[in-house]
Amino acid sequence: MSKRAKFVLVSAILAVLMWSTQLVVPDHRLQAILGLGALSYIVSAWVLFEDLKGIEWLTVLILPVLYTLGAGLFSLFLPEFVPRFFGTRLEAETARTLAGVVRSLFWVLFGVGYYALYLTENIFSVAAIRTIQLLRAAHAVGFLLTLVTGAFLFEGLFSFRLPFWAMGLSAAVFGFLLFLQ
Repeated sequence: MSKRAKFVLVSAILAVLMWSTQLVVPDHRLQAILGLGALSYIVSAWVLFEDLKGIEWLTVLILPVLYTLGAGLFSLFLPEFVPRFFGTRLEAETARTLAGVVRSLFWVLFGVGYYALYLTENIFSVAAIRTIQLLRAAHAVGFLLTLVTGAFLFEGLFSFRLPFWAMGLSAAVFGFLLFLQ
């Protein structure tokens, strides 16, 4: 199986699994998202295994895990009901359908972002061995994905309304891990 086929396959599977966390009982969604984060490390290591050496097992694989955790935390706050759209009051069926469209669009964009993330991380892991012309583009895309991941993580983190010391400690840990990327 080619590397690109693995990228597409794993991105699609993780997007479907992330969508399926919405079907889990709300009390256990956070545990399901954490488990999916661990699974994303394992499948990312499988996809990028050929080019990973030494410290790359941490630095290259940290962003796929944080992207999964951040999108999962952010998905907890996606709407289940959209009562108004451009100032127009919607009927109950239409409001639920529109919320479903928003959620579906989020999961499709999650899968596309994961594919872009794998392409970027592949360039980073190969660039450690030899010179690649795409490295500058990969840095730009990696920076953008790091910003999106940070926005997802910090939005989810702030939504829990933790005490200031726990919020600061958690933000410092997530910020450090994003900095490693």
